[in-house]
Amino acid sequence: MKITCFENSLLESNSYLVELGDQLILIDPSNEGPFLKLIENSKLEPAYIFLTHEHIDHITGIVKIKKNYKDLMLLSTEYTSNSVIDPKKNLSVFHGFEYVGIQADITIDSCYEFEIASTKINLFPCKGHSLGGMFIKINNVVFIGDEFIFELKTVTKLPGGSKSELLKSYEFLKSSFKETTLLYPGHGQKFLLKQLKVW
Repeated sequence: MKITCFENSLLESNSYLVELGDQLILIDPSNEGPFLKLIENSKLEPAYIFLTHEHIDHITGIVKIKKNYKDLMLLSTEYTSNSVIDPKKNLSVFHGFEYVGIQADITIDSCYEFEIASTKINLFPCKGHSLGGMFIKINNVVFIGDEFIFELKTVTKLPGGSKSELLKSYEFLKSSFKETTLLYPGHGQKFLLKQLKVW
């Protein structure tokens, strides 16, 4: 598995390309030229997009990329799927523009498992930072969106944020995975689960 991280200009959020066998997975994809170029330069055509949550800095690429790759499947929680098409719920209106995304091809409301390139992918709905959060586990890696960011306090003051739900997400991660699990956040650097804190 090869993971490439791209830092967006919008709020310095992270977009990821994950090469898994003969499959290319995009997580929170950007619409910025350098990120799109990374896709073009890959030997693999993207097969899946996963969204960690519904906020604008994590969804800007879904419309353009879905248009370019007709067979691409978009996965998210049901709440995220319904929110990306609403400029207020995806928060774009609060950044001076109105972005209307597209709804997911597959939505989840509970833990979901499937297989890509002979590798199990596990999706886990989570709340705390937002109502539409989703953890994505691939091998010994979990993409955690904005639920937790290394050495920063999680933002819970946005619509749908909850400190009590964030604590549940923290306890879920700590009790479900090994301390050596790598966490890839929506902003900043990757870190080990054993370094995870609730501020």
